[in-house]
Amino acid sequence: MLEKFSNYFKNLYRENLDKKDLEKVKKMVAEFYKIPEKVLDKVKIYYNKLPEIYKVFIVKIKNLYTMLYVPVGKVLGMYLPDKKEIYLDEKLSYFGKVKTLFHEYTHAAQDYLGKLYRNSLEKIEEEARKVSDYLFRIYILNSRRPSSS
Repeated sequence: MLEKFSNYFKNLYRENLDKKDLEKVKKMVAEFYKIPEKVLDKVKIYYNKLPEIYKVFIVKIKNLYTMLYVPVGKVLGMYLPDKKEIYLDEKLSYFGKVKTLFHEYTHAAQDYLGKLYRNSLEKIEEEARKVSDYLFRIYILNSRRPSSS
């Protein structure tokens, strides 16, 4: 029984997104930005193990220099504009993948609109965070099934 339960949770975090959810996310981002959905159809999606983010400190102890690596975060997803590819961390939960896909498709829309090259990284990320948060909330609200009483 415990093994079945353990396998259920392993599979929950290894599950790729359902085609209907992929299409729904794509459509919502395209409608938000008022761009043709076919633009986002060209973007390929891959599930991989993505890297940790580290801060590196160089410390001098007497006459010896050493480097300290401190983990500060995790890459959840990324969009590669030159290849039109999105990578999602394979270890995210299902809804974590959905939310990250909203964020990365937002970058793809920004790329199509030329915003990636006209705006600062901070502005691009702030917009992507706000848009993906907004669209994910709508997605979740529409995904809830009415309770039967």
